[in-house]
Amino acid sequence: MLDKAIKEVCLTDVAIPNGHNLHSTITENFQKYSDLEEQLTRMRQLKTAHIIPPVLSTAGTIRNKLHDILKLRDIRPALCIRMQKAVVLDTCRIVRKFLAER
Repeated sequence: MLDKAIKEVCLTDVAIPNGHNLHSTITENFQKYSDLEEQLTRMRQLKTAHIIPPVLSTAGTIRNKLHDILKLRDIRPALCIRMQKAVVLDTCRIVRKFLAER
């Protein structure tokens, strides 16, 4: 998301790994987008650039740090609940589809 008026950009990459890959996926997202964050700031002459990595496990669990990041960006806390619900429902859909094929 790019806000030209205040010269700010937010990079968001939603990832949904298994529960045991949660921490490594968050680390990868920050590493992957840190270079892009610097390039965008320099190329577009922006004041700030932020990385928002909403990483939810397939069971719908999220890290507490995500709540803090969303508060900083003035994003409603209800968004976390909606993201969790979407992930759990999609995981259930995948499991049902797999079991129906058997």
